[in-house]
Amino acid sequence: MIAADAAGFPLTAFVSVTLAGPEHRAGFLARVAQLPEIQECHHVTGDDDYLLKLRCRGPSDLDRLLTEELKGGPGVARTSTQVALRSEKESVGLPPLRSTD
Repeated sequence: MIAADAAGFPLTAFVSVTLAGPEHRAGFLARVAQLPEIQECHHVTGDDDYLLKLRCRGPSDLDRLLTEELKGGPGVARTSTQVALRSEKESVGLPPLRSTD
């Protein structure tokens, strides 16, 4: 696994997104698919619609992604951003299957 810091993307942020309505889902997902800084996009339960994991070059890059790319597009009603101070564990593989006996 490539270290994000070494690759020039030291900032990790998690962004909760609430859409203005379901009619905006397809457009939002198309925008997400075009942004390589968005590493993960999860449709979630609760007050928000999606949870995104972003890798950015720094605070100004995060600001650009939020204001121009996400909030600048139609249909995004609200976002809430949390910046990771440090990542203690990240995995790209799946856990091994365990017997249910």
